[in-house]
Amino acid sequence: MSSKRGTLLDIPEEPIHTRGKGIRILHTKKIPILDDAGRPRSAGISEDITERKRSRRKSSGSASANIDGLAGAARRIGQQLAGIAFLAEALAGS
Repeated sequence: MSSKRGTLLDIPEEPIHTRGKGIRILHTKKIPILDDAGRPRSAGISEDITERKRSRRKSSGSASANIDGLAGAARRIGQQLAGIAFLAEALAGS
């Protein structure tokens, strides 16, 4: 990716390969700076967001598991209520 002159380039997720930690995900911001000869050079800063991304994935996975669990519980309660209503009607008719 190249930066336009004077324009901040924001890269929300940039995977990099590291020797010690494997693949890491960085949030990087770059800005072009001209050297003495007028040639553009790039200056930037990166933040390692790998763990933040992992924890978000885990929490969204837990949330969907919770939703599935709640949906199952609601189904079971609905079945039990239907059974109770059936028995109440049967008892009322006798």
